[in-house]
Amino acid sequence: EGGQNLIGPELGVGLGLIRTRELLAARGVDGGRQFFTRAYDFGFTRSLDETLRLWPRDVLLEDAVRVIRRFKPQVVVSIFPGVPSPTHGQHQAAGITAFEAFPLAGDPGALPQLAAEGLAPWQPQALYRSTFFDRDATTMVLPTSRVDPLVGRSIYQIAMASRSQHRSQDMGQLLRLGPQETRVAWVQGEAGVEAKDLFAGIDTNLPGIAATVPDPERQRHAREHLEAVQVAAERARGTLNPARLDAVVPEFVEILKHLRAVRAFLAEKAVPEERPVLDLIDEKIEAAQTGLAAAAGVAVDAATEREALTAGETFPVQAVLWASGSVPVEAAAVSLVPSPEWGGAAVAGEAKDLAAGSLGTWELQATVPAQAPPTTPYFLKKPLAGSLYDWSGAPAAVRGEPFGPPPLTARFTFTVDGVPVVLEREVAHRHRDQALGEVRRPLRVVPRVEVAASEELLVWPVRSREPRRLHVTLTSHSKTPLRGRVEAVAEDGPSRWPAVAPVPFEIPAEGEEAGLDLTLAPPRDFAPGRYTLRLAAVLEDGGRFDLAAPVLDYPHVRATQQSEPAALEIRAADVVLPALQRVGYVRGA
Repeated sequence: EGGQNLIGPELGVGLGLIRTRELLAARGVDGGRQFFTRAYDFGFTRSLDETLRLWPRDVLLEDAVRVIRRFKPQVVVSIFPGVPSPTHGQHQAAGITAFEAFPLAGDPGALPQLAAEGLAPWQPQALYRSTFFDRDATTMVLPTSRVDPLVGRSIYQIAMASRSQHRSQDMGQLLRLGPQETRVAWVQGEAGVEAKDLFAGIDTNLPGIAATVPDPERQRHAREHLEAVQVAAERARGTLNPARLDAVVPEFVEILKHLRAVRAFLAEKAVPEERPVLDLIDEKIEAAQTGLAAAAGVAVDAATEREALTAGETFPVQAVLWASGSVPVEAAAVSLVPSPEWGGAAVAGEAKDLAAGSLGTWELQATVPAQAPPTTPYFLKKPLAGSLYDWSGAPAAVRGEPFGPPPLTARFTFTVDGVPVVLEREVAHRHRDQALGEVRRPLRVVPRVEVAASEELLVWPVRSREPRRLHVTLTSHSKTPLRGRVEAVAEDGPSRWPAVAPVPFEIPAEGEEAGLDLTLAPPRDFAPGRYTLRLAAVLEDGGRFDLAAPVLDYPHVRATQQSEPAALEIRAADVVLPALQRVGYVRGA
């Protein structure tokens, strides 16, 4: 939020949303998962004390431990050292937070509020730090230049392609061939300073998941199932042939049976200390279901022609399941599951058996709840609290995630060789562009009419008594014509702002705009200070709408709606300018 923007005019929160999407685009290249703290980038500082004053240490620690307990890494690598250094204050805070979070993540007595969120302690087994800024401290050199035969790129090239997604930050890179390496220093845990691999001394085999089950007999039972999964997975890898993916369907069927069996066994007693094991097994079940569907040649999709939706609107959704392989699919069904924010019951389609090579189609109707708010990222539901986002009203499951769940998800259920499979797909808007082909965009809820002022901030010299005009643009999202008036209501300021005459409007059709001007006259006793005018469109039926819903839309990232109040801030000041002959302008970042 506090940096420059190479690709557009957005700064502050808007730039933060773009950077968030760029981080997700980068993870789409390298396959990682992205998490966040509540910290808002307030700008550059070399002071660690200033950083921790604006980003309280306990908040950073809570958020970092939350991520560790949710993601459950075996190894943590901190980019920055865990001690103050002569660098960016925010980077210093990141390093110190990583070092302090490492032991707290596994401490049952630490951060009880996270236990209340359902996050059990999880202790990573090793901590390293990058030595990019301190090469003499290196204890391990990791080559990154070998070309991976499956993806055709080296780790370095993948990293540079990932970094190049940060277009707003001037980060485009070349994908160079040749020797490359990265360096780290061991800090604590497992194999020690002599370690030559990040996972040295750590059991990375699938049965190792059971190691944290405290009861020996229960651990033995869990390990037996996981060992069977490991054997089946290795057998599938050894026989995998891209031309005959269906040949490994039996292995995936066996994998799913064992994973579900061990999960049912552990879940029966619901031992709190076993919660992390259940979470990891759930991840493996999801991966195995995806693998079984791919091996069986099953593909699913769900889309609608509508993109901008209004509260209470009913819209069509087409869901399809394509059994493209040689394996039949039984009891195929789909349900449209609303997000927790939408609430309500799922919309279900009928079950059907599909022969190999057949397409199942469901034409469904979904409805936006009458009280659904306009789409807003969960961390922007409340105003910033200083230099922190306030996500206190968000469900615990989404805190630290880049964004909340999509408003509507299509959940496909079917069986392959008698084994149930569940696949989920976000319901998205889809249309054909004559130049680009298929275009997909996320569903978003918008007000029936958007209200947007041409300016967010107006500087008004108190000596100026001339009225000013504020241009307002209205955009209709209603399927019926709209009529009403635009009002502007002033909040209390240093002086009482004169009433602003409302202006009528009429918009005949959905997607059309109406522009109008409000006349603003200053107070008679115009005192310096801050004034705020709140704008609203009041419809003939009594509906009142006071939001704009602009979309941050760049080709390299997913479109994101940034709902914001329709308002104008007026800064009145006693401004006196000398007689000017020339004005020079120095272009900045």
